[in-house]
Amino acid sequence: MGVIMGMRLLAPDRYRRMPWRNGRGMTTELAREPEDGMGNFLWRISISEVSRQGPFSLFPGYDRLVAVIEGEGMDLLLDGSLVERLSCKTEPYTFSGDRLAECRLIGGMIQDFNLIVDRHYGRATLHRIRKGPSLTVGGVGAIVLVYAVSGEAWIRFREQDEEQRIRLEEEHTLILEGDQVEITCPAAEAEALVSEVSIVERTNGHICFGAMEDNTLS
Repeated sequence: MGVIMGMRLLAPDRYRRMPWRNGRGMTTELAREPEDGMGNFLWRISISEVSRQGPFSLFPGYDRLVAVIEGEGMDLLLDGSLVERLSCKTEPYTFSGDRLAECRLIGGMIQDFNLIVDRHYGRATLHRIRKGPSLTVGGVGAIVLVYAVSGEAWIRFREQDEEQRIRLEEEHTLILEGDQVEITCPAAEAEALVSEVSIVERTNGHICFGAMEDNTLS
């Protein structure tokens, strides 16, 4: 582990809640990095409330990663065909935002966590972790975003040759950029979602934390 170049802790009161463009649900935007001032972005993390089955919005040129965090789950359809049944127990699922995505709810409203990345600028992974072995992610040119779904998560890294440990409270988000970090969920009921975005090209934009509205949600 080396040097963390940037770090930001976000509390729930920093998040931005907004409706989907098609009116089928609500989205809480946790953070994004915009490409320009017109609503485009390099990456974004958000939590969507899905109250009824139907289509999601298209995101041409983007990759989408989704994980159910509340409710019984959903069947995910791409271009009209069932591809995966997602629940709080399954791993996150990755698909192209160019494809027509729809969901069929299994047993009522759900919440899902979304990581959306412009594939021309970055590559992304999304991990669900619970009590057990720690997860090590990040590195030079990578952004790590940790969201504590329930309980608390501990993040360990080195800063100026000293070990640092941060306790991340439930529903809070930690964003780090620089070198490797280690994430652990110590309690049985704890859960975290860890997003990693490896930048392949960076524009003159800056990281924007819950500040800009985007009308092409979910």
